[in-house]
Amino acid sequence: MRSVLRVALALCAFCLSSALSLAGDPLGDAMAVYNGGDETKAMQMLLPLAVAGNVKAQDKLAHMYYWGEGTPGNPAEHHKWAALSAAQGDPEGEEDLGSDYFLGTGVPRDYALALEWMTKAEIGGDDYAPMALSAMYLSGIGAPKDEALGVKYLREAAALGEERGLAMLGAYTFYGMFGVKQNSQEAIRWLTLAAEQRNVGAQSLLSLIYRSGVGTPKNNVEAAKWIILAAAGGCHEAMRQSAFLGLLTSPSDLKTATHLAAVWDAGHAKHDPHDHRDYRLGICDLGHGDPAI
Repeated sequence: MRSVLRVALALCAFCLSSALSLAGDPLGDAMAVYNGGDETKAMQMLLPLAVAGNVKAQDKLAHMYYWGEGTPGNPAEHHKWAALSAAQGDPEGEEDLGSDYFLGTGVPRDYALALEWMTKAEIGGDDYAPMALSAMYLSGIGAPKDEALGVKYLREAAALGEERGLAMLGAYTFYGMFGVKQNSQEAIRWLTLAAEQRNVGAQSLLSLIYRSGVGTPKNNVEAAKWIILAAAGGCHEAMRQSAFLGLLTSPSDLKTATHLAAVWDAGHAKHDPHDHRDYRLGICDLGHGDPAI
């Protein structure tokens, strides 16, 4: 009897394994098609999953509608799928929803709801929410101005390795802003971590630091390398400064810096241009309009 039971259990296990194998991974299959460049087919595959309540499919659809991938851009559809994801307690959906209300994407701008959803996202562990909350509290836009709370969230973002958090904490530490104690060497550490993630603001400020020799020995090669990279990354101030590199740097140092910048660029991953949550808030953007969320 026991041997018969063992055979029956083995057959059940085999059938279950076969069924799972046949079912495959619909979300993974859809993402593979998306990564392969067929955005229209990927959207067709994601839609029934999202309708069935798959939060990751809902998140991806929200992003695709935002960017117009596989379909014309549609802020209202973006917001709809972000809201459905957030309603299930998904931190990424909550962060998307908070951003929508902050920026007025697909819905009227509502700072109270932006703060509510962004706070939920932070509690749920979303990597981007602490930086958004920091920007809101430090600027007083979308939240009561509270420098202590803003710096708290900024340190949380930096601890998560979020490049904007690293860049901003580095800048505030270098200049002694928002109650952060001035410490040039500590600032260089934060800025370097951000610069290594291609944050152009951090790269630009590092160039200034190496050029001036504040908190570190002067190094014209490093200064030129970082300004070249920041300019290539789109920092307008770095573009302006790079025009004068020939006057500030010897030909041999400039040649070395140009080579080092090319080697660095080849060895570091490019930013995902379609990650709409990542607005490259860097020092180049400091003080210009709303905080980028």
